[in-house]
Amino acid sequence: MSFSEAVSKGIEIVRLNRAVIREVAADPLAFSPAVLVAALAGLATWPFLFRFAFHGLVTGPLLALALLFLGGLVFHFLATLFEGRGEYLGLLRAWGLSRVLGWLWVIPFVGLVLDLWSFVVAVVLLEELYGLKRTQAVLAVALPMLTLFVLTAIFLFNLVVLGGLLSLGRFS
Repeated sequence: MSFSEAVSKGIEIVRLNRAVIREVAADPLAFSPAVLVAALAGLATWPFLFRFAFHGLVTGPLLALALLFLGGLVFHFLATLFEGRGEYLGLLRAWGLSRVLGWLWVIPFVGLVLDLWSFVVAVVLLEELYGLKRTQAVLAVALPMLTLFVLTAIFLFNLVVLGGLLSLGRFS
């Protein structure tokens, strides 16, 4: 699969073309392009998340790949927990190519807003590739995101409280 073909298929996945989702998931040759598309999506976050810092050229793609592999593993686990039947590598191929949507991060804020569509794409991927019902797929995608949101909120709250106590001299 050529890179331009992979990008075209990624766009079709983002458009929720279920036939292309199944095709890509079954194509072993789609794995390398999917990893490359996901890494480039991480690179696209460089201006927005890393404010052009040099380390962002490496950190962005590495974080994107970690999210692809670890997030895919979490989605796979939850989908199978809901008695879905699918392959982890098939999910990675389709989800990796769908990360073409992440390339829009080069446009500050627009990319962030449009990347929210990834939630819908992930739900459709789990429906199509694991045979989940809509509610099961939504739960399989929303639970890890909600968990991360709550953990981040707790961390930030504790950071603010600890910072306030330190500024008051309670721990000095």
